[in-house]
Amino acid sequence: MAYLQVTALGRAGEPEDRVVFYFSVASIGGGALATSLFGGWHGHSLSGLGTLLVVGILATLAQLLMTCAYATGSLLVNGSFSI
Repeated sequence: MAYLQVTALGRAGEPEDRVVFYFSVASIGGGALATSLFGGWHGHSLSGLGTLLVVGILATLAQLLMTCAYATGSLLVNGSFSI
């Protein structure tokens, strides 16, 4: 369902960075809510924080590229390459 929404937003002329920004904000909010309700908060080590930073940067880059692909390419072709 998210791929269809990304495709529709891209074809409507929404910039990829704006789509990724709001997707990230919604994901952070949802993750914070789920952690507060079910998991509980805990501290991180410096190496854990570094790992989280690297994962966040790479995930943002991947989301930007995926959003660009779905906005400009064929939905079926892009969907066949998704895991």
